Amino acid sequence: MAAMDEMVDPEVILHSATGEDVFGLKDLKKRTSEHSDAFPDTHITIDCIIVEGEKAVVRYTVACTHRRALMGIPATNKKLKMSIIEIHRFVNGKVVEAWEMSDTLEMMQQLGVVPKTRR
Repeated sequence: MAAMDEMVDPEVILHSATGEDVFGLKDLKKRTSEHSDAFPDTHITIDCIIVEGEKAVVRYTVACTHRRALMGIPATNKKLKMSIIEIHRFVNGKVVEAWEMSDTLEMMQQLGVVPKTRR
């Protein structure tokens, strides 16, 4: 969390994949902490980074186990693996705005909260 102070602007805005945007570093740290608590064994693999001008796009894969409640969903102890894409906008070397895209339906299906669709 200390690294976030160096890398993220205090007034950062995160446009979340869930539709619940996060305003400010304090709330971003809270959200990050909640996710870390729910998925304590999180492993992140950076798949791709593209930088142009003031923006960086990062595509990464998250592998973890759902150990504690998150977003009203009790711990399922199920494994989760998903890809996430984020776009970060920088000013003076710090992230001031970010956009996050992930497949929330896929996550809910892997956790068993939503039934998988037939193909």
